[in-house]
Amino acid sequence: MLASLSFTKQSRQLNVSEHVYVTQVSVKDDGIQFELLTQDPAAVVVDGNTVQSRYRSEVFFPFGRDELPHLQLADLKKTIDPVLASSDVANAVQTKTIHLGMSADEVKKTLGDPEKIVDLGEKKIYVYKDMKVVFKDSQVADVQ
Repeated sequence: MLASLSFTKQSRQLNVSEHVYVTQVSVKDDGIQFELLTQDPAAVVVDGNTVQSRYRSEVFFPFGRDELPHLQLADLKKTIDPVLASSDVANAVQTKTIHLGMSADEVKKTLGDPEKIVDLGEKKIYVYKDMKVVFKDSQVADVQ
């Protein structure tokens, strides 16, 4: 998604986890348009001076003219949430919790398959991109 500064014609890509404000929602005949404003200002050089400004963007979700009036809220959310999830929704999706005592199957269900498994007999270590999960007696004993 591209965001721009209208007074400087500068633009940049919005980051996947970047926080934005929804400043306007417009329901049109053929879809729903969201106007966005970045939460954090950026330093921008204008006429040799550095100013702080927020970027603006628009996102349009097209729906058929006859489809939109009959859509249920759950159907709209399925389309919109993957792009514009609220902080609560985004955190719920991104938060993956494991705890002591979990089985290997429970850990795999939460974190997916490990990149590597180190089998030391009574002790097994599941190696993930950013952590190691240590199992003793087939239960999580430590996370590193």
